[in-house]
Parts: sequence; structure tokens; C-alpha cells
Amino acid sequence: MAGFHYQEKDWPKALVAYQDALKKHPDAKDSPWGMYQLANVLRRQAKYEDAVEAYEAVIKEHPQSYWAEQAKWNKEDAIWRANNENLLRLK
Repeated sequence: MAGFHYQEKDWPKALVAYQDALKKHPDAKDSPWGMYQLANVLRRQAKYEDAVEAYEAVIKEHPQSYWAEQAKWNKEDAIWRANNENLLRLK
């Protein structure tokens, strides 16, 4: 369900769905991906500080995963966006 909401760009519903899934299944094989997607939703909602924290959680809790590597890149993007939010609004 979370993936559906993400594809539909329904960020509030996607956020709740990813949070619920991670709460119910914290040790699932695909939890690094779920954590990464949760961070992506936060970034899409322009909640950059929360997104950075969520990306850091992926990196810390699953350092050897593919998603930790992706989280490093998106964390930097979220930091850049937070620092340049005014520029982004000019578009």
C-alpha cells in the first residue's frame, strides 16, 4: 500500500503507510528499503531536516545495504535543498 501511495505522490498517506509497515515489521528483510522510502517521502514533502535524520538512520542501522549507499546521496541532496530552499521556490 505504501508503494501505491508513493507512486500516486500522495505523500501524507505514503508516510503513514511506511511508518506503519516499519513499526509492524522492523526486522523484515526489506526494512532498509522501507526506511529509505520513508526518508524519500519526507524529502518530497520538503521536510528536509526530518529526511536527513531518516537517511542517517538507514546509514547507521544498515551500513552494508545498497539503500545505505543511496541514502548517502539523498541525504546530501536534502541538505542542499534545506540550505537553498529559497532558490528552489523561484523556479
